[in-house]
Amino acid sequence: MDNPMAIHSRDDLVSFIDHLAADLESNPAGWENDTLPKFLDALSRYLHDLPGWCLNNSPETNPETAQWSLIAVALSGAAVYE
Repeated sequence: MDNPMAIHSRDDLVSFIDHLAADLESNPAGWENDTLPKFLDALSRYLHDLPGWCLNNSPETNPETAQWSLIAVALSGAAVYE
């Protein structure tokens, strides 16, 4: 599952996180933030900037309302966020 906006349930999110873990394992060079401290720092900053992502990529999505898909977007973004 490569599209975080296709996440619509808790089970979808679990599968997505498993996919992220497998991707990190098989392709660590593709991750800017390949350690937990770097990933968590990027996740925090990505969540802070999430309203801008929503405005530019999914204007109908409210970043102030928790949604499974937005959690997946944030996790994906944290893997490469600078």
